[in-house]
Amino acid sequence: GKITSAGLQLGTGTAAAQLHLFSSDTTDQVIIENSDAGLDTAPDLVLYRNSASPANDDNLGNIEFRGRNDNSQDHVYASISSTVETVSDNSEQGGLNLMTSNGGTTASRIRIIGDSVGINETSPAYPLHVTESVDSTAVFVESKENDSTSAADVVLYHHRNGAAGQDADVISSLLFNGNNDATTPLQKTYGAFVASIVDASDATEDGKLDLQVQSAGTLTSIAAITAANVTLGSRPILPTHTPASATATGTAGEVAWDANYIYVCTAANTWKRVAISTWS
Repeated sequence: GKITSAGLQLGTGTAAAQLHLFSSDTTDQVIIENSDAGLDTAPDLVLYRNSASPANDDNLGNIEFRGRNDNSQDHVYASISSTVETVSDNSEQGGLNLMTSNGGTTASRIRIIGDSVGINETSPAYPLHVTESVDSTAVFVESKENDSTSAADVVLYHHRNGAAGQDADVISSLLFNGNNDATTPLQKTYGAFVASIVDASDATEDGKLDLQVQSAGTLTSIAAITAANVTLGSRPILPTHTPASATATGTAGEVAWDANYIYVCTAANTWKRVAISTWS
């Protein structure tokens, strides 16, 4: 080791930083060890930017993972950086970026600001905010469970902070949003799946699924499903179908029609029909 005008150097090479460690093997280069047996955090590594004039958007520190490309150039393939988002006393907010190189450009892929996490989103507005700009899958959940039970499940759980559920509680919604064509386009919900509680009584619980779509500018229920019934908010349109015979394959309750008859399957593979005609 030696001290040069650049700083402290350990190993053979030309120092390019205040502390520059050189090595040519794959053993650990830096180990920080602490033998305290208590509950306090240790060992700690602190990156402290002691600015005399802290301001929003200040960069606090950066950890780079740098390597060479096939043109003998240095390139930052990944990095972790931190920023000051808000410096106001008692309302301080920080940001953390996980950055990777893609197509030769290193940019933030996961950004955490306060209590919001963004994936490919630099200004996350929700606890988890995913943004993508190509025609591809944004979220993919995969299970390798090798059995016949349900897997790769997505659970939406709304529980009043552990308190009892109540009749008519709206549990969760899946919203499908897009922009309208206003001069300044507005985000609108064009379709939604809404789940709610019909009866929260222990051991006799009932639920409801409501399919809603925009109709003339208003989000409207088109099909509401409960344990008691299915309520349609618009007329169903059934494709034409003519059973080949009165014993054609069918399931009890199935309905079909053509230009001359309405067909009803009254039992397995048992059809009955009624003639239809015009009127004025």
